[in-house]
Amino acid sequence: MSHCTVDVHVSAATATNSSSKWTALKLQQSTTTDATNATDISGAVGTTNATTAAGEFVLGVHNDDAGTGVVRFHVNLANKERYLRVEKHAHASHSTTMNVCTFYNTPLTQANAGDQGATAAVYV
Repeated sequence: MSHCTVDVHVSAATATNSSSKWTALKLQQSTTTDATNATDISGAVGTTNATTAAGEFVLGVHNDDAGTGVVRFHVNLANKERYLRVEKHAHASHSTTMNVCTFYNTPLTQANAGDQGATAAVYV
């Protein structure tokens, strides 16, 4: 497989809160299953700041108390290491997270996050 999407879901917020967002979210790669060997994938490191540094994307607010939020990573697996790892820390207003990875033989057409049913779309 040459491409994959990694969808990172967060549960509905327990209350509407204007600062309710991931406190940390990033995609990493490694040659082993040992998390201490993982390195960040450039462009797939979320920041809570309003602006980004090189290799980062802005983590959006998810204060919907009726539906889940999704950050979708589109990953070209060429030149990536064998294992992908999601490091995530949800805001206290969210109790549950989950990841779904789907593999493809060809890349998907780039689209904006809303068209994909996601709150953010990251291409790396």
